[in-house]
Amino acid sequence: PWSGTHVMDMAFGPDGALYVLDYGLSWFGGDENSALYRIENVTDGRAPVVEASANKTSGQSPLRVAFSAKGSDGDGDAISYSWDFG
Repeated sequence: PWSGTHVMDMAFGPDGALYVLDYGLSWFGGDENSALYRIENVTDGRAPVVEASANKTSGQSPLRVAFSAKGSDGDGDAISYSWDFG
């Protein structure tokens, strides 16, 4: 397990995880705490992924457009959507 003794740098990655660089007991010492650690918050769950589309994106007025959406949730939670055009 990580003891976090000599944290050199940390940053959030594009995936939302926190990356921590720990040199361990000395610079480039190679001890068991020298590593790059990835810390991910999974208590809030992962965001759902949605793909929305329309059968037409331009045309003369009045324009009839059919919208569709499909999605998935990495945690398996039930998801729903609604359209609101103002």
